[in-house]
Amino acid sequence: DTFRKMLRKFVAGKDDDGMLDAFRKQTKGYCLESSQIKTLVQLMGTDESRYRLLDLAYPKAYHSDEYANMESLLSDSYYKGRFRAMLHR
Repeated sequence: DTFRKMLRKFVAGKDDDGMLDAFRKQTKGYCLESSQIKTLVQLMGTDESRYRLLDLAYPKAYHSDEYANMESLLSDSYYKGRFRAMLHR
């Protein structure tokens, strides 16, 4: 399964930046379900990294209508605001 392979490489990243880099490399030309994106976001250590991953993943989401629910993964109001602005681009 392609997602499992990508997930293994994602968690092998030494830190949040390594995981973001793995995400960029492993998801070229392929879309993800919202639940898969949520799984990856929950592995990130900071709100900044969670937001960066949500921003990278948004164009790759199958169900972009469900994407707004991902705001609950962020706790900092600054990143929640940026997330809402990203959805309205």
